[in-house]
Amino acid sequence: MKIFDLVRPGRSIIRPQAESRMEYGPLLLLHDLAMYFADANLALHLFDEAQTAQQEFAAYEYSGVAREDTRKEVMPAVPGCMLNRAPHMHSRSFLYALDNIHNYLQILSKMAGVPPAITDLKTEFEQVFGGNLKPVRNSAHHPEDRVRGLKTNEKPIDIQPSAFMAFGSDTTSVHTGSIGGPGIANEVLRNGNRYGGLLADGTYGEVEVSAATMAACQDVLQQVFDAFIWTNSDFDWVVYPYHVAIMGKEQVAAYANAIKKTVVPS
Repeated sequence: MKIFDLVRPGRSIIRPQAESRMEYGPLLLLHDLAMYFADANLALHLFDEAQTAQQEFAAYEYSGVAREDTRKEVMPAVPGCMLNRAPHMHSRSFLYALDNIHNYLQILSKMAGVPPAITDLKTEFEQVFGGNLKPVRNSAHHPEDRVRGLKTNEKPIDIQPSAFMAFGSDTTSVHTGSIGGPGIANEVLRNGNRYGGLLADGTYGEVEVSAATMAACQDVLQQVFDAFIWTNSDFDWVVYPYHVAIMGKEQVAAYANAIKKTVVPS
């Protein structure tokens, strides 16, 4: 199993004063970002394992050389139909974990006092998926609509030619030929690891379930973590506006470093 880790530069962060005592600080969101990133990492591992099991089962089924007396030894413990569904299940888990990360980045980028770079990093995260992450997630979450060729508001989808062209012999699907014409599918895995389907705008969209996707997300999220000023104390440091106004951000960080309670990213 390949592990994609995130380096947390400290235990807590220096942040501006919260507008309300009930306001959740960015540290909580950063904690959850790391949690959902771990979910995506695990989902990718389970996806790869499921694909291997599926391929081994297919090789056995079509080999024609297995003897009856060895069948129980090589046959999987679960039916083939379940093995065939496992890659789809884990690819959806991968997709949902990444969508959760995107939602957290959207909220984090709008919080008062967070580093300005967070907004650009949110955009960079979106560009990893070419704008497909949210639309593909929406379709995955509403298969009862997509399989009927409908948007979530029950309006019909104007299916585009590109959606028909997306489905070929390298595709495994749940439903084919059921909406708008032959070749349209509700949920597919193209080329083995591209999870996709019909989108609400009538086009086809997909997200690659791969180590390359994880690495690209890892790069963006590490920059998100590094954008904050971290401290090794047990609690968030609340920096009041007048402190920043008088001292400036660099001076606040220098003071925190001087008393050996912070780690400031380079």
